[in-house]
Parts: sequence; C-alpha cells; structure tokens
Amino acid sequence: MSNFLDRDIKKGVWQKYIKKRHGKKYRVFRDELGIWNIKCKYGFIQPYSIVKNELIAVLTYKTQRGIKILLKKLQSQTALAYRISQLGDFEVNIVFNEKNIKQFAELLKINYRRQISKKEHKILCERLKKARKIKKEEVFSHAL
Repeated sequence: MSNFLDRDIKKGVWQKYIKKRHGKKYRVFRDELGIWNIKCKYGFIQPYSIVKNELIAVLTYKTQRGIKILLKKLQSQTALAYRISQLGDFEVNIVFNEKNIKQFAELLKINYRRQISKKEHKILCERLKKARKIKKEEVFSHAL
C-alpha cells in the first residue's frame, strides 16, 4: 500500500469519487474536467488525495475579511486537523481529512441535498408529468 499513489487510480474512479461517497447527502455538481464537486457557499470541495482520504475546499471570498473570519473559526476548532495549501488575497484552499466533513459542512456552509419522502416524491412526479403534458400541448398548438 505504501507504493500506491493517487496517480495509479483510474480516471473514472477519481472523477466519480465525490458523487459516490457524498452525493446522497450533499449537493454535487460536475466541473469542466468532469470531476464531481460538493457545492458550498463560497466555493466547492473536491478530492485532493483519495489514497490519504483528503479533500480540498477551494473558496473565493469578496473581501479579505471573509477569509480572516473563516481562519479564526478554524483556529477555534482545535479538534479539526487541516492545512492551508494556498492563501491569496481573496482565495483560500484548505486541505482536510474526509472524516471531518461534518464539521467542515457547518463552517463552510455546504449545501445539503433536499430529502423528500416517498409521498412527496410521488406528488412531485405527478406535477412534472402534468407540466410536461401541458408544455407538449402548447408546442403542438403553436406548430399548427
């Protein structure tokens, strides 16, 4: 296992890692490289090292004050292990262990995926069918 590196992981596994691990709980999206990311208020989270179970939060703030507030909050959380890989005027990249994602979810304001019951799902499916039917009829009537 010591010789196993992230570069040895297949591209498909790397790209789908976040979606498979966290896609049911958090809101995920796909970037231009095809890698799934977790959406948060000021940026996104993506895999940093699958072998070491590390994620990276890429955050962009409008002011330097936002970064200072975040760093103070991180320092007050003594139990969290993290490192700052890049710090700019308005950007900060934070590398943290995947097991601490719940604590970082609160700090970074990660968008959770909407959880609906089976009953709500059925109602929403029926509404969608009706809307598609109405739209189809409108398109057909305009074509005549």
